[in-house]
Amino acid sequence: MERANLFPDAAQADTLVSTQEKLLISPPPPPAVEAACPAKQISQHQLINKLNYLNFRDKPLYVNFRHKQYHRALSIKAKPQPCQDDRLTCLWQQDAGSIVDQPDGFGFQNILIPDGNRFLVAEPQVLEISRRAIRLILPESCRAEDARSARRHSCRNINAYVTQNGALFYGSMVDFSAFSFRVQVQTTPPQTFDWVDTDLAVNVILFDGNKTLYSGECRIIKQTHGHKDRYWVLETLKRNIRRFRPKEFRSDRHHMVPLPTIIFSHPLSKQIISLDVLNLSGSGLAVEEEYGHAVLFPGLIIPEMGIRFGDGSYATCTAQIIYSQVNDGDSAKGILKCGIALLDVPIDDHIKLLTLLHQVKDKNAHVCNRVNLDDLWKFFFATGFIYPGKYKLNE
Repeated sequence: MERANLFPDAAQADTLVSTQEKLLISPPPPPAVEAACPAKQISQHQLINKLNYLNFRDKPLYVNFRHKQYHRALSIKAKPQPCQDDRLTCLWQQDAGSIVDQPDGFGFQNILIPDGNRFLVAEPQVLEISRRAIRLILPESCRAEDARSARRHSCRNINAYVTQNGALFYGSMVDFSAFSFRVQVQTTPPQTFDWVDTDLAVNVILFDGNKTLYSGECRIIKQTHGHKDRYWVLETLKRNIRRFRPKEFRSDRHHMVPLPTIIFSHPLSKQIISLDVLNLSGSGLAVEEEYGHAVLFPGLIIPEMGIRFGDGSYATCTAQIIYSQVNDGDSAKGILKCGIALLDVPIDDHIKLLTLLHQVKDKNAHVCNRVNLDDLWKFFFATGFIYPGKYKLNE
């Protein structure tokens, strides 16, 4: 089976299926990439574990059907129920009336189980299809196929504004990677999607409550078709932004041993992220991410980020991703280097940070450390900070 057949082109399907069937078509993932090696075989035992994990996380799988006359595919979301043997029951999360009412129209094809940046493709036998569920007999094995080179991460309660030339569309963020993200947008009459020229850039604002998390220019690289709502896959236009005016003298970057670590709850996925700091200054730092699992993209604001140092000390701040670039020639297996600007640091934490940085540069340098007052006054007189004229004024 060719990989392209797993995710049909929704645009072509519009003219070949009914209106009710169109509503069942789930927004297809981005086109799959060709595998460099044969698909990996997954045992039935491993498949059952993956299905139970989906049930535990309350996530769906995809049940695929193919029209017997027009050879067009239909993908319906379903939630797998707890499974302990080769019998699997999945509850529909979308209306499956077209499948039940027209048993001679669509034939069962396979199921797709999301697994990070790949899909498990299984071809079970069908026991029963009803309006509520589908019952299957799992095969002895299935195969794992790469879906995309960079994993997409789900979002939680992230709202989105998409604007272009005065037209404003409101929606929500669905998922994201370090290179693109997907939003679902709706129209409000008299709006139509004809107001948007997909060949031109759009401005996107992502926010959580009253916190703006991202604002920038993007281009629409993929979209579904609908009159009231659509899914847009958006790609950021800039991989490097400028947050502050350029300085004549750039802050020194220091490589510290052991490496400090940044820890934060990702503002979009709400997952805890921990990354080693490559270099650090009083105004910014750099980290590295694996290309396939990257979660940072330029413009993203991190409302609360912690920096943990090797001596156990800890500093907090608000930060923003300034750039993200491939650090290796092979992007599929390479490393992304990300620059992060420190936007707001509590004064005590900033003093703590500067103290450590000065000691990295000069072990005898101490910032805001406790000193002997007699030694301090001796230093003031010896250096001329308190000169005769100034001292006489105190009489």
